[in-house]
Amino acid sequence: LADAPTRVSQSGRARVRFLANTDVGAKNAFLAILEMNASAEVPEHRDATEEYLYLLEGGGEITIDGKTATIKAGDAVFMPANALVSFQADDTPLMAVQVFAGPEPARKYDSWRSE
Repeated sequence: LADAPTRVSQSGRARVRFLANTDVGAKNAFLAILEMNASAEVPEHRDATEEYLYLLEGGGEITIDGKTATIKAGDAVFMPANALVSFQADDTPLMAVQVFAGPEPARKYDSWRSE
């Protein structure tokens, strides 16, 4: 994990550590550790493939296609391809395993700075 390529969001409030993607040998999926500061948010967006999160630490409220749920460490979340998704972290830092069922959505991290 310490050697994983890492990107940091423009705000500095989130980082993603690439475990498997097209740059690390995977061709059909994306696997990463996603970390977010307390109270960080992910604005509404859509990804072209399914996405899965497994929360290791922290939590918050996720909205998927207009349905909001509170999630916490130990929860797994499935987001269908092209779902409208947003997230608001609670007052603790978040760490999650993130999987895209195809590497294309991870291209959004290309604009994040390398760490």
